[in-house]
Amino acid sequence: MPLFLVDVPPVLDNPNHLARMYVLAFGAQDPILSRMYVQHWAIIPNLAIDLVSPEMLKFLPIYLAGRLVLAATLLMPLLGVSAYHRAAFRVRSYWSLATGLTAYNALFLLGLVNFLLSLGMALLAAAAWLRWRASHPV
Repeated sequence: MPLFLVDVPPVLDNPNHLARMYVLAFGAQDPILSRMYVQHWAIIPNLAIDLVSPEMLKFLPIYLAGRLVLAATLLMPLLGVSAYHRAAFRVRSYWSLATGLTAYNALFLLGLVNFLLSLGMALLAAAAWLRWRASHPV
């Protein structure tokens, strides 16, 4: 809920993420930005929002897109923990939802968006491996 009350939530690195999102989406068309910035893609670990956000900005305002990215940042670890709990214990339980109490933490407030998204994706991948390792060993 706090994410949708203000335009720019009080996340330390969020203005930098919003600026990078804008430059990635519209920097090549802007005559001034295109002289200062050139995209150089490589396989690096912090590409989570850089791949999705330029497409989001084609149909959403920048502040709404930024808040949606932050909401996904809060939800991905929660989904990952829930999926891993289900895969490990073979039972559904509300205890895995207790992770939501710790989702709004210091890493989120510092703006480590890519880390938290990749943490959630890693938990989802570990849950998938745990669930399907016997039936699909590849």
